[in-house]
Amino acid sequence: MNNSLRANDSSRASRFHAALWLIGLALLINAVVLAWPKGYQTNMFSGQALGAAFPAPTASNHSTYVLPLRLGDKSWGLVLVDRRQRVFCVYRFLESASRLRLVAARDYRYDLRLHDYNNTAPTPAQVKAMVSSMLPPRPGKKNPPKNPAGK
Repeated sequence: MNNSLRANDSSRASRFHAALWLIGLALLINAVVLAWPKGYQTNMFSGQALGAAFPAPTASNHSTYVLPLRLGDKSWGLVLVDRRQRVFCVYRFLESASRLRLVAARDYRYDLRLHDYNNTAPTPAQVKAMVSSMLPPRPGKKNPPKNPAGK
């Protein structure tokens, strides 16, 4: 009985270590992408080698980020954010299978155009009105200066 409990704890610990290694690897890949020298190309990453499917990695096109995420008490995952395509994906690490599973994906480009959605009081407009009422009036806005040339 004790041996089976020890084996279960051992397999749980090894799955946990595998999850940590996977998250560490994702962070390392993210660091390499962010530190990639501007304009540096190899044949492996050039547009010609890939049939011009992907742009060459430069400092200006660092638009994909990998971030670790805690999904619950004992659940970890990754968020993959592509700023250029305005898409993010959430992956959960499955301890039992030592794999990542896609949990959610969303194109958020139109979400960014919303100004007041699913908000309870105070709404953004109400907050703006409260802040505006607390600020002293700006001299250039309410009382424009008289034109000295029109004497």
